[in-house]
Amino acid sequence: MNYEQRLTAATMIIESGSHGESGCATAPINATEIGVTATLKPHQLEGISWLIQRYRLGVNVILGDEMGLGKTLQAISFLSYLKVHQKSPGPYLVLCPLSVTDGWVSEIAKFTPKLKVLRYIGEKEPRRSLRKTIYEHVKESPSSSDASLLPFDVLLTTYDIALVDQDFLSQIPWHYAIVDEAQRLKNPNSVLYNVLKDQFLMPRRLLMTGTPVQNNLTELWALMHFCMPLVFGTLDQFLSTFREAADASSDHDATKVKQQFKTLKSILKSFMLRRTKSKLIECGHLVLPPLTEITVMAPLVSLQKKVYTSILRKELPKLIALSSSASNHPSLQNMVIQLRKACSHPYLFPGIEPEPYEEGEHLVKASGKLIILEQLLEKLHDSGNRVLLFAQMTHTLDILQDFLELRKYSYERLDGSVRAEERFAAIRSFSGQSGRSGSESDQNSAFVFIISTRAGGVGLNLVAADTVIFYEQDWNPQVDKQALQRAHRIGQMNHVLSINLVTRHTVEESKEEIAA
Repeated sequence: MNYEQRLTAATMIIESGSHGESGCATAPINATEIGVTATLKPHQLEGISWLIQRYRLGVNVILGDEMGLGKTLQAISFLSYLKVHQKSPGPYLVLCPLSVTDGWVSEIAKFTPKLKVLRYIGEKEPRRSLRKTIYEHVKESPSSSDASLLPFDVLLTTYDIALVDQDFLSQIPWHYAIVDEAQRLKNPNSVLYNVLKDQFLMPRRLLMTGTPVQNNLTELWALMHFCMPLVFGTLDQFLSTFREAADASSDHDATKVKQQFKTLKSILKSFMLRRTKSKLIECGHLVLPPLTEITVMAPLVSLQKKVYTSILRKELPKLIALSSSASNHPSLQNMVIQLRKACSHPYLFPGIEPEPYEEGEHLVKASGKLIILEQLLEKLHDSGNRVLLFAQMTHTLDILQDFLELRKYSYERLDGSVRAEERFAAIRSFSGQSGRSGSESDQNSAFVFIISTRAGGVGLNLVAADTVIFYEQDWNPQVDKQALQRAHRIGQMNHVLSINLVTRHTVEESKEEIAA
């Protein structure tokens, strides 16, 4: 039996088991009977049933629903099912980005109160104290049951802490493990990937990601192999079997490429559940407010033009030399980065801003984007809207923060340098009110949430905002799409407006044309 036949055979076994031919049929889910207090939507009920079916069949899977469809609620409902129905006593491990740990704890407390959760995050000493508490609880417990030995059902921590404290965490036999935002595992050579796969005791696994396929089949194989290593074999086997699909160029037989895609889709269907908002809305299972996406072109003002032209002139000899070489040459990449900085704001370059520096109108007038942003925010503020403002660089966030203070707009900020408790406080503060009633509490809530796309673009629920502005765009359009879903998701009550700020006749406009 060759590799493709093995995958096909595994798929057939799973599908036959899922349809009850092996006595594994799952009765319709009743939220109350599994300890869930939330009103589950049809697709969420279907997702929990699917997870239960795959669990009974011994299959580790990916929940790959599009962002904003309630993957977290489905996951904790499944864990509650395992505990309430005594299918697995626990303990359960959840790994996720630091920014979303507060959301996980909040949803568990609100929707699955039968689950005891321990948030294992923070600095070294607090974690040491938690370990001591766990040890003492185990030492004093008279029970011989694995689950009752521990003072929690769910231990929630981050990827980084899983690595730092692997000596402790890898000793616990996890009955079920969930990796949220599992695109972090797309590199099979990463330390995180191999430590979790080889060191941790977690034979039953669930990966959650809104973007299961971002760039190539190697990343897809990494996720599938992490779930079921014996089924998906080696990367070489996977790529050689689906090489035409991996490189669907004109040199390959179109019929064979189509057949490979069909086979791959059939195989993935058994190991991954993927639903999109558009499909769920189309079939009447989901109702969401409309989303409008627009691009607003900004000019280069005089100072920006000087900086932009200076960069081009300085780098022109290198550009000519590189014109016949690979387009991803480091020198070329660096030049593009510098040009994009000029598009955002010239003060991102040292020595450009006036000395001594004083707040003033010069900050706004130095950037075409900031001039446009000022006009947009003025109208949005008057209309009672609330805004998520994304940028790529923390120095850009510094400039945006100076601008918001200059105009006396209330704001919160989240980037990679913000400490855990400050992150949670900012998210809670901004999410406190989402209405437009004009009440005192609404008026006291922050108008703008400035966020670095990489630090806050995944996992967060920020439906308090109804407008999303991308001051800078990510290299990968999927990252911006994920960020947009922070507002356009289940729980959003208002029409969502997404605005891309792009500088006209620059490298930014060229990038947007390529992405489109």
